[in-house]
Amino acid sequence: MKHLLYIVIFLWIFCYCCFEQRKAFQTQTLISCLLLEKSAFYTKILYFIIFYFLKSKKKSDLSKYFKMERAKKRGKKKEKRIIDMFSKNSSLLQPVFSSFRCFSTRARPPTKTATKTNELRKTTQLKRMLESPQLEYIMEAHSGLSAKIVENAGFKGIWASGLSLSAKLGVRDNNEASWTQVLEMLEFMSDASSIPILLDGDTGYGNFNNARRLVRKLEQRNIAGVCLEDKLFPKTNSFIEKEGGQPLADPMEFALKLKACKETQSDPDFVVVARCEAFIAGWGLDEMLQRAKLYADHGADAILVHSKRSDDAEIEAFMKKWDGRKPVVIVPTKYYKTPTKKFQDMGVSLVIWANHNLRASIKAMQHVSKRIYEEQSLLGVETDKLLVSVNDVFNLTGEPELEEAEKRYLPTQKLK
Repeated sequence: MKHLLYIVIFLWIFCYCCFEQRKAFQTQTLISCLLLEKSAFYTKILYFIIFYFLKSKKKSDLSKYFKMERAKKRGKKKEKRIIDMFSKNSSLLQPVFSSFRCFSTRARPPTKTATKTNELRKTTQLKRMLESPQLEYIMEAHSGLSAKIVENAGFKGIWASGLSLSAKLGVRDNNEASWTQVLEMLEFMSDASSIPILLDGDTGYGNFNNARRLVRKLEQRNIAGVCLEDKLFPKTNSFIEKEGGQPLADPMEFALKLKACKETQSDPDFVVVARCEAFIAGWGLDEMLQRAKLYADHGADAILVHSKRSDDAEIEAFMKKWDGRKPVVIVPTKYYKTPTKKFQDMGVSLVIWANHNLRASIKAMQHVSKRIYEEQSLLGVETDKLLVSVNDVFNLTGEPELEEAEKRYLPTQKLK
């Protein structure tokens, strides 16, 4: 009889709730329905009825459930108000789901990635080398492997020589290698080394528009800077003698090309070096100084003074007249007999050893190839230690790191 009485009371409360809310009862939970009713009296009655039938449930559990249901109800009302607001102002606002059960007009902040605070960007490293009070040096490389060798030798920077990159592909240094092919080689060089790379960008592969696009692509590949020369496209190597000399670009046009590159770069430390070819083209000191000052005024981070003389007379004359407003870079390929201390005393900031790894590798390959061909045997080159070991190649290309990574990331059974 007592059970029957509880059932009657239960059904009466149920019907009353449905009548008050004037909508169908959705059988989610009886408690959810009751939360729509404001009467505390009916709530208490139903609470004790449920507690009687669910003796296995603790009172504290039911209390928690009540709180959760009320919170859901408040959350739904809040969401409805915000959705209505967005509907009225859909042209101005756009909801973005966050990780919580609500809407937000702001996206979550980007995840912070772990970075080494003491590790400078490659662009910053190169910029500091140019601004250093002491004379700095960078060495030529033309591949990922040669870039590793340069870094392992102790150099703080790499010169990606246009001559070397072209020769690696077996073509002339006359822009026969496209700029996309150069970018592909640079990507491997950048990945293989942790020191900055300064690209010999020739004339920028066209006018200002080509040059500034080149800058964007170099930044994407973590190249620290580009050196542009004031000659016409397609260029001719500076050490090739041409009847009548090599023609130069209009100085103002080239200066504006430099300006376009500087205004395009996204990294403030990306370096643009202006290479003055006035001495190469047969012009005198006055023309060189005028061009250098114009290029410096249009944003060049440094001035490369090029000379094909076997002595340093042109470089010394320029340094005596230069006002020092920008760092000076030199390439002593022809005047290699000059002691480097003299460059320091002149006030030169950076020396480029421009093509010596390429030339050394050519000589080594020619010698080894000829000897193996003549002897029809490997015995001579191996016993005379003209070659590095295969293990040396593995070490240079990072094979030990892969072996450690396999132990860490591959299942044990796959390693057997």
